[in-house]
Amino acid sequence: MSRHRKTAAAAGSAVLALALAACGGSDAEGSGSEQSLESMKPVTLSFNESVAPGSGMATALNEFLDTVTEKSGGKITFEKFYSSSLLAPTETLTGVSDGVGSISQVTPAFFQEKLPVTAWLARAAPALEPGFPLTTIQGPLAGSDFALGSEELTREYADNNVVILRSYTSGYGNAICTKRIETLADAKGVRIRVAGEPFASEAKAIGMEPVVIPGTEMFEALQRGVVDCVTAADGGEIYSTFGLTEVGKYLVPIQFSPTTFISFMMNKDQWDELPEAGQKIILETWADYEVKRLRETLTGFGRFLDDAEEKRIEFTDPREINVKLAAHQKAAVADLATSAPPGVADPEGVLKAYLDKLAEYLPVAQGLVKGGAAPPGIELKAAYRTAIDQVDFDGLHEAYVKMYTSHAG
Repeated sequence: MSRHRKTAAAAGSAVLALALAACGGSDAEGSGSEQSLESMKPVTLSFNESVAPGSGMATALNEFLDTVTEKSGGKITFEKFYSSSLLAPTETLTGVSDGVGSISQVTPAFFQEKLPVTAWLARAAPALEPGFPLTTIQGPLAGSDFALGSEELTREYADNNVVILRSYTSGYGNAICTKRIETLADAKGVRIRVAGEPFASEAKAIGMEPVVIPGTEMFEALQRGVVDCVTAADGGEIYSTFGLTEVGKYLVPIQFSPTTFISFMMNKDQWDELPEAGQKIILETWADYEVKRLRETLTGFGRFLDDAEEKRIEFTDPREINVKLAAHQKAAVADLATSAPPGVADPEGVLKAYLDKLAEYLPVAQGLVKGGAAPPGIELKAAYRTAIDQVDFDGLHEAYVKMYTSHAG
């Protein structure tokens, strides 16, 4: 029986059909086991996440996993590994592919050879509209919509024996530093931790010296003086939960590109062994999770601001740096089609499809942020406090459900 026919009546089931189609392409119709949820043997799936266990993002994930366990009648449980304690950030894709971990957050920047198309498209991140918290609404909606419908990405994931469960896009980055940085002269020669490309190229464009370091080693690198600054996707509470506010005394709102296509991926063999009802339980609540995650993330920015004020961390005004960086980013996106990896038959078409998705969701995101968005500069200090009250979370939930449902047919 067609899974799409079985799920056409309800939005939650429609979400399932979307995810199945996206995870396995044409093979997804038969990916689930035919056994019932009642007859399946209980399974424990190992879930590896990079965020710290006490963070707001971990809170949202805990609620999601607990809901899956409850809805499955205890048949699907999870062993949680926060702070990348099961798989290091540079091991996540291979670890999930080999079954060492069942599910993990995967950052494409660390796997450019295995995920060349994803890593290439991630370099189009500067096309996202700057503004806090606007980017963190536009990016995930557009990125998930695109990834779930892209033949190129679906094929790439299957080649690595993984399926994608959801895709995330951070806001524009910033840096926490041990020295005051506001001008290009200040930035020259400063060593900054980055996760890989395109951030390394962006750091070089403003005179900094990039050092590629996994997230789990950020604190030690900053504490020991291996680097003078650390940049991380979203920043904010991440800086607090990783202890970086104990060392860094300056929040420098440099406009580093968002990190796109950060994905939760699952071992394809383990996914295929789950009954369709089990797959549905895992997938149908993603819209709820996305909203909870953003709410917790924005709440976390407020907690970071409290931490920063307590530790007297100063926000600097690097507008001169951001002007030069924005020009570099614009040129990089304009030239992106010429650097597509082998196997992309129509680079211009694939890139245009992604950029069109960003354009499609920009007015949606703008309509969900009351009072406008703060640019990625000194204005972030005030925005960190007020962002939680600016977002229409009910409208955001509706947007996610609509996006998922659009893939169900």
